[in-house]
Amino acid sequence: MTAGSLNLSGGEDAARPGARRAPPGAEPPRVDPRAEAAIEADLPNRPGRNPDGVDAALCGHRIRLPEIMSETPAERSRRRATWFARHPFLWSRYLLIHEFGHREVAFGDDPRFRDPSTLYRVAREPLARALGIAPRQLDPIAVELRPLTRALTAELAREPKAGALMQAPLLYLMARVVRPRIIVETGVSSGYSARFLLEALERNGEGHLHSIGLPRLAMDPSQAGRFDGGIAVTDRPIGWLVPERLRSRWTIHVGRSDDLLEPLLQGLPEPLGMFLHDSLHQYATMAFEYRTAWAHLAAGGLLASHDIHTSRAWPEFLRQHAPLPPDGELDHDLGVVRRPAVGAPS
Repeated sequence: MTAGSLNLSGGEDAARPGARRAPPGAEPPRVDPRAEAAIEADLPNRPGRNPDGVDAALCGHRIRLPEIMSETPAERSRRRATWFARHPFLWSRYLLIHEFGHREVAFGDDPRFRDPSTLYRVAREPLARALGIAPRQLDPIAVELRPLTRALTAELAREPKAGALMQAPLLYLMARVVRPRIIVETGVSSGYSARFLLEALERNGEGHLHSIGLPRLAMDPSQAGRFDGGIAVTDRPIGWLVPERLRSRWTIHVGRSDDLLEPLLQGLPEPLGMFLHDSLHQYATMAFEYRTAWAHLAAGGLLASHDIHTSRAWPEFLRQHAPLPPDGELDHDLGVVRRPAVGAPS
């Protein structure tokens, strides 16, 4: 199997209108290891990446441009104080193991997963500001998340995070407010973000999600034995967290975004309603994805990005397209901005 598109309830051509879909209960696709090896072998040769897979200009250092980031120092201090006051032991343990020890952790070890109510509390005002609505208008939508987050807490507590975007419940709120008919995300892994986006589309009663990603979970296989399921967790197909009932709204495109994103966007039947970057967090990839998605984004559509502090790509993008509506910096490293209405500067 080569890099291409697969509808997770159908075959390689299912991304196109009228394509056949597999019957309910069909297994998610598994990718030929030869295709994965070809993709991985070519990664160091991609533009903007050195042989170690790191942007030469960054050398692994986190770069901050606070003068054009939306979260003020006071907001940052309040957010950190809120989280640490709620979960001092959990945060200390998480930082020690994951941030400083660079070891994979389970979902249940991450305070954001354990406490989605505090995640919403710290993101409520900047998210509402970015969406152009009053914070109180978000509250009834946030209530919809409670049964979903409770079920996932019970289901995933001892499963490896595998690169999951822990602010994914906020993506649900974005999609419920904007009601996009087409969403594109880069980065798949277990499908945690896709799960929340698809739940929102299902609640909206319309819409389709296209996900672009490499055919592997975003985790170090050598650490797999530390989790429930042992080493077998690395054999799971990407997107395994998405249940069958949501798969008719989902198409996955296996490969790199710099190969697949532009053709996908050009082939969409209408402008893009929402885009999420959560693939390779390096300057060249981030800048390319922002630029490409923005060109196809509908007026009023959302562009969101994980790990906005890992390079200059996000603040440079905001500066290049200023003036823009207020962007939101949600719980430190999830950024979102809305494309202005028709006739407004962009």
